[in-house]
Amino acid sequence: MVGNVAPHIPQQPNTRTRNPQARFVVKPKPPVANLPDAGFIKSTANNFAHPKAKGYRSQDVAHSAIFRWLVTHTYNPLKVLDTDPYKPAYQAILTGLSGKTPNPLAIPLVLVTPQRGIPAPYPARFVGDFMQIQADNVTMSGWRDANAINDLAINSNFGKDFTAIVDEINKRIAIIAPTFQLQVFPFYRVAHRDAIQIVPDVRKGIPQFAGAISNGVTITNNHITSTGEQQGIFASDGAFRNLTIARNSVSTQGQYAITITGVLSGTINGNTTPTNKPVTLLPLRIGGGDELNGNIYILGFSAIPTGQQANVDTVVNNKKVYNYWYENMKWETGSVAQAGLNDYRRNIYETVNGVLLTS
Repeated sequence: MVGNVAPHIPQQPNTRTRNPQARFVVKPKPPVANLPDAGFIKSTANNFAHPKAKGYRSQDVAHSAIFRWLVTHTYNPLKVLDTDPYKPAYQAILTGLSGKTPNPLAIPLVLVTPQRGIPAPYPARFVGDFMQIQADNVTMSGWRDANAINDLAINSNFGKDFTAIVDEINKRIAIIAPTFQLQVFPFYRVAHRDAIQIVPDVRKGIPQFAGAISNGVTITNNHITSTGEQQGIFASDGAFRNLTIARNSVSTQGQYAITITGVLSGTINGNTTPTNKPVTLLPLRIGGGDELNGNIYILGFSAIPTGQQANVDTVVNNKKVYNYWYENMKWETGSVAQAGLNDYRRNIYETVNGVLLTS
């Protein structure tokens, strides 16, 4: 029992003496909603309505706070039953938070490193990112049919509790900032949930935001579905050599189905995506998406010195030299080129009202 409160047990009348004893009946208490206290709601609403930097990152901050609260309270792995299919996902996020990761959305269920390869396909349940690949020369294939990467979290208890918290935050925003038009998006609109994200191995010593290189990642024959705004196959920081993305089926409502920045060389072919979300290749990005400091997009590189090969690192004067070059993408022999491939690696591009413009 909690504290020193002893239970009151209802007692039946004493029929032998016909002198009814006092009946102490425990009145049922209403269920406690899976909601944070008023302090959390108020502070999250204030941070959203009056952000230091306005824009999409305001959504990220609010969503990250909610994720963090849920996995440390209602969905703390110590509290949920082993029969909850999402329990490994809660545990992965909570374990990642122990390393003081600022963004719970970036903590995947499956983290692929040189020490931890890609597991055999299985019917996984995830609430944030599904998989993040931080290793070279690995192949992810066969996550389809019964083992497809299906985003089922939207209709899960986690997703419903997430949206219930959002509703409370939005009610508070309407009080503290009546003229503020933007609202925190519900769970199905969380923008930065990725099915598969590729990140260069940061253990090489070069930050991913400074042109670190991923080499030899292959992603083939996978099925990804989501009725929400999950992103399919995505990479936004670093450069990618010998990247193969082929024969994948991606059906999501997110901004990006298959979008990679900084592809230097590889094969991208035979993928199926929504008609309004073609496979998109963008220039190498330096800076990491910081709103205040902006990004630098690299549209081209200086010529490779005589005697050196493009996209092959060499040693010059006892120092390793990293060569970068945008090669034309290759098509697989004997296969039909996919419909919809936008190669903007050498273009200045911008989005106006959701429409991508190029020069």
